[in-house]
Amino acid sequence: MAETFTWNGVMNMLRKLRPDHKFIKDCSDEKDQDLSTRPNQRGEELLQRMVSLEETIVHNISAL
Repeated sequence: MAETFTWNGVMNMLRKLRPDHKFIKDCSDEKDQDLSTRPNQRGEELLQRMVSLEETIVHNISAL
């Protein structure tokens, strides 16, 4: 993944993608988002080939 995220954000994406499914309530506070960074040139190069978190979730739940 090439972006920061929270589990609440992931749950919101799942709720949007599967509106008829019953999901758990939000599980943590949005302030729990990890915004730290580390210099890593090779990691940045690899991330250029990645897709968004939402695209990853769509791909992973397509067979469910």
